[in-house]
Amino acid sequence: MNWFNIYAQIYDPFMTIFKFYKHEKVLSYLKPAKADKILDVGGGTGFVANKIRPFVKEIVVLDNSQKMLNQAKRYEGLTLCHAKAQEIPFMNNYFDAVICIDALHHIKYIDEAIKEIRRVLKVNGKIVILEFEIKGVKGKLFWLFEKMFVDNSKFVSSIKLADLMNDNGFDGEIITVSSLEYLYTGHKQ
Repeated sequence: MNWFNIYAQIYDPFMTIFKFYKHEKVLSYLKPAKADKILDVGGGTGFVANKIRPFVKEIVVLDNSQKMLNQAKRYEGLTLCHAKAQEIPFMNNYFDAVICIDALHHIKYIDEAIKEIRRVLKVNGKIVILEFEIKGVKGKLFWLFEKMFVDNSKFVSSIKLADLMNDNGFDGEIITVSSLEYLYTGHKQ
């Protein structure tokens, strides 16, 4: 069962109330250009993509939940793609940048998804990933919430993600956003 099909209508209010959307931070590291084509992996309702859309030529929201993508239809100018992150239906070296905001831990085969992201990203293309660091009391409570109400999330520590990205041909760094969140920002080598 895809829980996001059930939660689609309440997802944006939930994310907004708990201030999990960090589109300003993503924009500051992405530094998009008007000619850029950007892929939002696990972009769901299109909320973050819509905030980036005015600054780029094209933004594609890719998500495995059709009901989440249905929510994204309310925004003009977004291209919507119903697909899995490990099976991205675009040609090699198509995108100038890829973002993955609060979604990596929902992807069942993270290593395959990273390889697909690399494939569709141009050389020197940018990548920005916002994820949760499951440590401390907040982290454990968040993990428990996800386990009980969302899915069997596979959280990746910042250190493990940095290693995984490096092993897959990316050069980047980890930036601590809060006691619960971190950002990976880098580019394809």
